[in-house]
Formats: sequence, structure tokens, C-alpha cells
Amino acid sequence: MSDKVILITGATDGLGKVAAQKFLAAGNTVIITGRSEKKLEATTIWLRQQQQHLSNKNNSSSSSSSSYMTNKISLHSILLDLSSLESVRRAVESLQSLGLEKKISVLINNAGTTTYELEYVSETTVVEKTVFVNAVAPWYFTQLLIPLMDHEQGRILFVTSSLHDPTVRGGRKQNETSMPDDIPLDYLDGHTAWESMLFYKVSKVAQLWLALVLAQQLKNIKVIALCPGFVPTTQLNRNTSWFLRLIMYYLLSRMSFATSEEEATNGYVYYAHEEYEEGFYYRKRQVAEPSKDVKNMDKAIKFWNMTCDICHMSEKKL
Repeated sequence: MSDKVILITGATDGLGKVAAQKFLAAGNTVIITGRSEKKLEATTIWLRQQQQHLSNKNNSSSSSSSSYMTNKISLHSILLDLSSLESVRRAVESLQSLGLEKKISVLINNAGTTTYELEYVSETTVVEKTVFVNAVAPWYFTQLLIPLMDHEQGRILFVTSSLHDPTVRGGRKQNETSMPDDIPLDYLDGHTAWESMLFYKVSKVAQLWLALVLAQQLKNIKVIALCPGFVPTTQLNRNTSWFLRLIMYYLLSRMSFATSEEEATNGYVYYAHEEYEEGFYYRKRQVAEPSKDVKNMDKAIKFWNMTCDICHMSEKKL
């Protein structure tokens, strides 16, 4: 599982950060992205410290062999703000300037956001910000990276959520608008109804539409979407109230239905390296069914074409 090039978006916190540590420990070249130069620098220092600690521990062990390769740390960081298409383009240019000897083996679209209020990015009002950051911009980033990927054994992972499915319980606040079973495309701008958690779920439907179409287009690069489980300790809820963050971190994280960061990121490693049952959407390392709305290919293709328009990539339209 070693000696691959792994790119993880949103890796200065939470699952992305822990996953980066694990991939590095296994001897892979790792590229992390983040929105803040300061946080990228701090995360790089932390990751190198963790690897040095592990290396020292292995060297002091009486065992002559180790499953970890920590003598050489190959770690790179790229500034990437998914609320800006220009930032996406600059990130790809920065990646190209690294001069990596190998193609990207695995792209993990891990970064995601929620917002406090209805917002838009400067490029468009066709979709609100959550849909843009969680679906549109990762699609654009992926499209620009495909030429740099291993086209024989490459993998593209979209980190999603089971909450995209209206039939899955959880994540709903009291008096929150119900998740539509059939989301109209003009609903995505947030004007019909908007609430923070509601549009996080909607953004995951949009993400899955794009991932599903991409999976059908790419023949030699495996494209999947995975739900890592409910992980209350990540920074995804950073835009919520401090009270809710405390409940998530100290109370809900202890519940039986919660997933630890350790367990969730073991899944990242599994999907990046192992052979598993053929499918598109996975929960708990098993093929699962996405929502009925996600499987509506007519709608998925229409949203794909909307995304092409937003990103000025008309040549990709279907």
C-alpha cells in the first residue's frame, strides 16, 4: 500500500489530517490542501513531528522489521479555497510546479463546509455556497486533475454523507424544513427554502450526481463515493453555535451510533488501497444504495451540465 501519491483536500483538520498521517506512515507521498497558509504550515509541522516520533519509536523497537516506512517523509501542501474557481486553478498550477515523479494515485475529495446563513460565491448565484463548495468546486478541481492522475490504477474518492437520503434518520433539527424526496434543480440556489443542515444534505445529493456521472465516464480510474459515518468530533460543524459544538464533541461522540476519527480514516485507507466489491456508493465498507433522487440520471446529467456552465467548461457538457 506504500509508494503512492495521495492528494487529500481539506486536510488541515479532522478526518483529512488524520488520514494524511496514516498515508504518510505507510510510506506514501502525500499532498494536503487547506484554505489557510497558517494552518497548512502548522499541519505540515505536526505531520512531520508525528512521523519523526513514529520513526524514533520503530528504531528503538527490538523488531528488525516494520510495516511503516518513515525514514523518508514526502509531504507537500497546496493552498486551496473551494469557494473560488480561481483558487482551484492556482492550486492545480501549484501542484504541477511540484514536479512529482509519479502521477497522482488517489484523489480524496474530503473538504466540505456548512454555512450559518444563505451565502453565494462571487462566480454564481445559480447555486448557494454550500452546494458550490461541496459539489461544484470539487468537480472542477477533479476535472483539472484528471490529466495528472494514474490512468491505470487511479482512484477518485468523494467523501459524502448518508444524510443525503431523506429516508436516513439523523442530522435534523427541530422545525427544520424536510429534505425533499425529489429536489428540483432550481431549489439549489436556496431561495425556495434554506437552512444550514438542510443544504448540507442537499449539497451531498448534488455531489453524488456529479460523482455518479463521472464514474460512468471514466473507464480506467475508479470513482466512488463513501460515507465515513457520523463523526461528531470533526470541524465540519465549525459554523454552528458553540453550544452545539460542545454537544457534538463531548456528548454525541460517546454514543453508539457515532464513528471515531480513527475508524473513519481507516476507511479512507481501505478505499484508497484495497480491492473491494464493485460499486459506486459505500457505507461501512459495503456497497449501499444511494437515495432514489441520486439515481435519477436525467437529473444528474442536467446538474452536470449546469456545473459545466458555472465552471465555464462547455466542452464537458453532455
